[in-house]
Amino acid sequence: MTWPPHDLAPLPTVAARPAMATVTERERWRATAEARARAGQFAAAARLFERLVAAAPDDAAAWHRLGVMLAEGGQAARAIGPIRRAIALAPARPAPQTDLASVCLIADRPGAALAASAAAARLLPACADAWFRWGTVALGQGQVGVARAALAHADRLRPDDPDTANMLGLAHQAAGTHSAARAAFNRAVVLRPGLVEAWLNTAQLLKVAGRPDVAARAVAAALSLAKATAPAAALALHGDLLERLARPAVAERAYRAALSSPAATGPSVAAARLNLARLCGARNAWAEAHPLALRAIVAAPGEAVAHHLLGGAHRAAGHTDDAAAALRRALVCDPVRGEAALVLGDVFAC
Repeated sequence: MTWPPHDLAPLPTVAARPAMATVTERERWRATAEARARAGQFAAAARLFERLVAAAPDDAAAWHRLGVMLAEGGQAARAIGPIRRAIALAPARPAPQTDLASVCLIADRPGAALAASAAAARLLPACADAWFRWGTVALGQGQVGVARAALAHADRLRPDDPDTANMLGLAHQAAGTHSAARAAFNRAVVLRPGLVEAWLNTAQLLKVAGRPDVAARAVAAALSLAKATAPAAALALHGDLLERLARPAVAERAYRAALSSPAATGPSVAAARLNLARLCGARNAWAEAHPLALRAIVAAPGEAVAHHLLGGAHRAAGHTDDAAAALRRALVCDPVRGEAALVLGDVFAC
């Protein structure tokens, strides 16, 4: 692999150097810039670091911090050049190497991020952060074999890090080696019992393995740790597992909690909404099921179950024509399902 990759920004050029600044002046600029960064004033900090690199173009640390400030200020694409300059000046420093991959990801340049993270790991074979970053980026791009190898190396370099163990478990899970994934997740929660993500990953694995009872206990542990900040996805998963354990009333409460979460978005929350509508319909609470089914259809117009539930809600309300239209739509979305056809027959028989 050539370095730098062709799709990275060129190295920035240095503007004409201003009047010579003394070492004391440069250190004052640096201290002020760091103070601005701590206060969240990233644009002001970036301007001071720009002044610093103009006065001292061989200052790798200043170039690196300039890139970080630009990225923190929402200018990830502009940040790539300064960080590359820092790497060119001090290739053995690990922080710029790993930050380059992060900045490329933020700038929506996944290919460049993967190349940068791979280069960093090869240049820094003993740097666990570099290998962890490579594995994480590779896993995000579906390169499971590369991710598993990189994360396994990071785990050997840093065997007591729960985040590395958790990510290695995800790589094993993506590769289909579920026993290795379970071992990695278990080690992550032993190393840090409060790592909510590892508990949830364990639960997902156990759900796939057909162990909803043990999976539900893992989710309960995660929810207990997260308390008021429990992620909506965890609450939705808990509801799904409780349904599998034939506890519909408790499952409903979990689904409602997921939908009322401040960050109630994503596919797991959409599934929770649809499942809650189905449970409401099962106990003939069609007035509750109706708006849930409508929102599910807005999110996924081709979801046959949502149209089927909407048809049931219309039928319960005596709106025969609307019920027939919704059930026909359910059949169009999924002709194989027989339930909608049976209900449609009942509607016409009324």
